Amino acid sequence: MAEINDIVVLMVTKPKVTIDPATGTVAFELPDQMPDEALALPAPSPEEVAGDAAEAK
Repeated sequence: MAEINDIVVLMVTKPKVTIDPATGTVAFELPDQMPDEALALPAPSPEEVAGDAAEAK
């Protein structure tokens, strides 16, 4: 839980957690983009993947 709290405190848009005591359900509403997604590199294009595979042969 400490790791989760450390991440959430740094988020600009925080996730929303709703607990319904009548039904016992827990609902999560996450932001459109999580912080680690903003830092992720884009996936290589199919052409790049094919070129890398050809060079490896």
